[in-house]
Amino acid sequence: MIRHIVFFKLIDNSLENKKRLQKIILSLEKKINVIKFYQVGMNFSLEDRAYDIALVSDFMRPLHRK
Repeated sequence: MIRHIVFFKLIDNSLENKKRLQKIILSLEKKINVIKFYQVGMNFSLEDRAYDIALVSDFMRPLHRK
C-alpha cells in the first residue's frame, strides 16, 4: 500500500473554485481502480501560508495484492 499526500495552492482560491476542484478529484475514484481510499479537504485557515486543498490517497499496487 502506498499513501500519497498532495497539497494544492490555487491562484483562484475562491470557495467556488475549491469546490470545483474537490468535485473533480472525487470523480477520480471511478477512473483509477488502484485507489483504495482517498479524502479531499478544503482549508479553513485564512493564513497566506496555508494550502487550499489537501488530498490523501491510498493506492494498492498489483504486487501488493494478495
